[in-house]
Amino acid sequence: MSATPLPTAKEVRDLYEMLLGRTVEVSPDYEILKPDEEFGCCVAFFNDAMGAICAACIMDLDLCAYAGAALQLIPAAGAQDCINNGCLDDNYIENVYEVLNVFSSLFNKEGAPHVSIGLMYTPGEELPANEYKMVTSYVERRDSILDIEGYGKGRFGVMCFN
Repeated sequence: MSATPLPTAKEVRDLYEMLLGRTVEVSPDYEILKPDEEFGCCVAFFNDAMGAICAACIMDLDLCAYAGAALQLIPAAGAQDCINNGCLDDNYIENVYEVLNVFSSLFNKEGAPHVSIGLMYTPGEELPANEYKMVTSYVERRDSILDIEGYGKGRFGVMCFN
């Protein structure tokens, strides 16, 4: 069995566009997105059938708000309110979880272990030390800026622990 594959920028864009029904531009982010950004980040871990963590995704508060709003067709002003307040309403958190749950399909390629979403930490929620170390270490990863049409830009990182 091969390792968990790192999704390409095109795969990330296509998935977000399919889910949100909007154009999404993906460009490289030359800084590593870390969980302790201002207002925190959402971090989701993906596990194989044995429960081992194989991959993770990290989204800054802005992307959580914009993606969460776009998924449910909430006006962009609602997302902007979340950003201005520095926290997400419960429905935004549920929507982000759903986006990342579907995102797990990008890890599930032929010959690779089946991966599903495990724990998700929300912006402002402190990551345990081991998980923090995992998402800030030098591993195979792709950090991007996603610009959701009609909403705005946010930062996104995806990494594999092979």
